[in-house]
Parts: sequence; structure tokens; C-alpha cells
Amino acid sequence: MDASLAIDLLSSITTSADPEVVAASIPLWMEMLATVVGSICGALVGRELKLDYLGVVALGLITGLGGGLLRDMILQVHNVYMIDQPMAIVASIAAGSAVFLFPGVIANQNRIINALDIIVLGLFSALGADKAVVYGFDPLVGVIMGFLTAVGGGMLRDVFIGQTPGCFKRGNLYATAAIAGSVTFLLLSGPAHIVKMVAMAACVVVTIAVRFISLKFDIQSPDDIDLGPVVAKPFKKVGDALSRQTTEYATRTNPLIEERRRRVEQELEEYQRRAEELSEREALRGKLRRPRRARDR
Repeated sequence: MDASLAIDLLSSITTSADPEVVAASIPLWMEMLATVVGSICGALVGRELKLDYLGVVALGLITGLGGGLLRDMILQVHNVYMIDQPMAIVASIAAGSAVFLFPGVIANQNRIINALDIIVLGLFSALGADKAVVYGFDPLVGVIMGFLTAVGGGMLRDVFIGQTPGCFKRGNLYATAAIAGSVTFLLLSGPAHIVKMVAMAACVVVTIAVRFISLKFDIQSPDDIDLGPVVAKPFKKVGDALSRQTTEYATRTNPLIEERRRRVEQELEEYQRRAEELSEREALRGKLRRPRRARDR
């Protein structure tokens, strides 16, 4: 009985279909919630910068829908989410307007917004990765699209306000959590043949876990790594060993070189001595010939 229940449970969460056959989908209310949360986060930044109504709403739109827009522009599959789903634009504008009109009320819900934001991060990661695979792109492209869908809105927001995108700066794992979620979704929905809704839930769980662990233990992304000395260390050891061997060889052969030099010096001294003797003999012969020449005269 237990075995049959386990088999039924396994068959209910697995599928024999390839991941690109059916696209993953979430309820409309969940899509709108994800859009609203992203838009609120962007609008709050605009409010902190003292932007006018248009600026606050624009930052909300960019943050809430910018990631999906980047994904669809790169994939070029003639299917732009924010155009196909007009309710998304309405929800984003409504969220930005609420932040502009009632900033205190929204800001007081900061903890709830942060919690929803990380859930939305996981959802967008799964949806972005799935859309790329559905249209026939490689899993690596799926991971990149999941990353862009999740953090692309925040990237565009930071660029629009003249700041370095937060996902590129040292901090607790946020973009890394999105990548981990995308990889989890693709592995489960692809090779493991897990039903996409279950894979999406696992993606959200992994994203939340990575983000929570990084915050709990203050794990931050590295920003200053230099592997040059580490990579060069083995080569330096080889160079030092060769240098020692060369020194040892020179030490062993040094007596032979010294002996050869001494012999060459002796030969040079002998040659100079003979040359001096020869010159002295020639000079002596010249002196002996001069008186004879005088008598001849």
C-alpha cells in the first residue's frame, strides 16, 4: 500500500515530456503580485531621491517590468510580456502611485516587502529560464535569461539614476540566489522530468535559502581577488629548482674552468717571456754588427 502511494506521488510530480513542450505558468494574481512588489521597490528608491510623480512611477515601471523587457528584447521571439499582458502596466502604475501618495504607509511594510521580493526573485528566475528553454535555447541561455528576468529591473533602475547596479557590487548574495534558482529549475524540469510547478516551487525555496544563508552568516560576494601569485607559485618553484641545479652544476664545473684559465694564463706568460728573449737577442745582434760596419768604412 505504501509502495503504491509512493508510486502515485512520484508519477504526479514527474512527467515524461521534455521541458520545452509546455511553458510554465503561474496564476494571474501571482504575476500581478510579483509586478507590484518589484514596482514598489523601484518607486521607493524614486521617493528617496525626491523625484516627482512621473519619476517615481517610471522607476516603478522599470523595476517591476524591466527584467522581462530585457529578456524579451534579447530573445527576440515576438512576445513581449508587458505588451501581451496590459494588466501588468496598470498594476505597476498603481503601485508607483500608491508609493508616491502614501510613502509612509508603504515604507512601514519594509519587512513584508523584502520577504515578498525574494519570493518574486525566485519566481522571475524560473519564468525567465523556462521561457528561453521553451523557445529552443540552450540551458545556459536559460540561466542567463532567468538571471536577467530576476535582477534586470533593478539593474535598469540603478542605471537610470546614475548608480552602479547593485547586483554588480559586493554584498549579500542576491543575484547569485537568482542564478541558483534558475539552475535548480532547469535541472528539475529538464533531466529530472519534474512537473514545472514543483520545479518552480523548488526554485523559490533554493533562492530564499541562498539569500537567507548569506544574510544569516554575512556571506558576501568577493570583489578583490588576485590569483596571479597562486597560479605563479608552482612556476616559481620550478624556476627556483632550475636555478639551484644551475648553481650546483656551475659549482661542480668551477674547478675545471679555473684550471683551464690558469693554463691559459701560463701559456700567455710563456709566450711573452719567449717574445722578450727573442727581442733581446735581436738587439744584441744589432750591437755586434755596428763596429764591423765602422771598420769597413
